[in-house]
Amino acid sequence: MATRDARRPIVMFTNDNNTANARAAVAAGVSAYIVAALRPERIRPILDVAMARFEHEQALLAELADTKTELCELSAELNDCKVIDRAKGLLMPRQQLSEEAAYARLRKTKSSVSLLLRLRARTEMIWKWNYIILPVFTTANDQVKPSDRMPFP
Repeated sequence: MATRDARRPIVMFTNDNNTANARAAVAAGVSAYIVAALRPERIRPILDVAMARFEHEQALLAELADTKTELCELSAELNDCKVIDRAKGLLMPRQQLSEEAAYARLRKTKSSVSLLLRLRARTEMIWKWNYIILPVFTTANDQVKPSDRMPFP
């Protein structure tokens, strides 16, 4: 298939004027479906238009993909804001905090949790190195004792 790895403009010259076949060809990725006798002087303009249409379509598809990504990011940010607002709403009356103080407390807690998660990830990497990778570097005569390995926390 010509467009399996990367999309390319495709121009289909045919004598088949069946509308269903033309629609199927366009759905399969054909940029231009040309029906009629082909004269040499028509080929270049047809190819130019097909390439321009293809490039325009690719730009629209890229813009759509960017917009979808941006929408997902904004949606995640909105959800984060809602969660933060709910957390502030719960924290303020329980701790008798102002909105600013509640937000500061949440930020401090987030920093502590992030640090704990990073430490946990590093510990898991060390554990995997000791339990998974270390045996690969030993020979058949070497015996790796459980005491040679770091215990998983």
